[in-house]
Amino acid sequence: MVAEVDPAAGDVPSPLADRHDFTLRQLEHFVAVAEHGSIATAAERLFMSPTAVSLSIRQLERTLDTELLVRKRAQGAQLTPMGRALLPHAKDVLASATRLTQEIATDDVLRGAVDVGCFPSLGPSMLPGFVRAFSSRHPAVKVRFREDALVRLVPELLAGALDLMLAYDIGLGDEVDRMVVASRRLGVMLPKDHWAADESRPIDFARLVREPFIELASPAAHRDAERVFAIGGATPDERIPSENFETVRSFVGRGLGWSITLQRPRNLTHEGLEVVVRDVPGVDPVDIVLAWRRGAALSRQARAFRDVVRDAAG
Repeated sequence: MVAEVDPAAGDVPSPLADRHDFTLRQLEHFVAVAEHGSIATAAERLFMSPTAVSLSIRQLERTLDTELLVRKRAQGAQLTPMGRALLPHAKDVLASATRLTQEIATDDVLRGAVDVGCFPSLGPSMLPGFVRAFSSRHPAVKVRFREDALVRLVPELLAGALDLMLAYDIGLGDEVDRMVVASRRLGVMLPKDHWAADESRPIDFARLVREPFIELASPAAHRDAERVFAIGGATPDERIPSENFETVRSFVGRGLGWSITLQRPRNLTHEGLEVVVRDVPGVDPVDIVLAWRRGAALSRQARAFRDVVRDAAG
């Protein structure tokens, strides 16, 4: 009988240790089902029948002498504790196999894919340029990117589901290595004709906070706003939240309030109205970084993407 392992308990020995009679294909099928939560969906993505995928995973379970999935007809497939412990190791094995195949390739053309996570507000302003530059240099490599909050992106990066992540260097922790791409200063976003838009005089925060504050509803934006309020010595009387940065800009452009931002997009909103962003004095700049799991052996594709970002940012 195999003892259950709690993956959250710290360093977990690989369930693959001393087990050499499984196949890479079986691991690939297991990872696909784990990521999609369904044998049927995984089979569709793998261009296989659900029966073949299920049989492959059962063979893997027999090899490892443990149950990896709980199969529920209505709810798909759920990982057992041992399945959760196996998942990051299976991904590492598959990534190593991919790197090995590419290192011994007979030509110099880079192929395959790279998985990049991106903080949502950086997607429109930075990601397209990096992807374009990378695709021009390595057209045979597919860039798969996903925009999401850091609370979801960081665990995926640490688990190996993402190769790289573009984010602000705030709260990333010590488990990632990073390369600085750019720096941004917090700014106050205002309508063009607002009294505080005048660069010739300091911003009167005591007066400004009496007007509605249009707040981007995210933990990072909230933290940035609190830093500015602490320096200004006052907090807004009224807050209007929005989860969409462009909605925030459009509200400001319409004169419905003011906001705080790290972004420096073009000054026109979707409605063609102009906004102004003034730097907040006394606030340290925030670095934008490309991050990866500390100690990870990055694939050739990930290293190439990092090189392109470094060159573009330099």
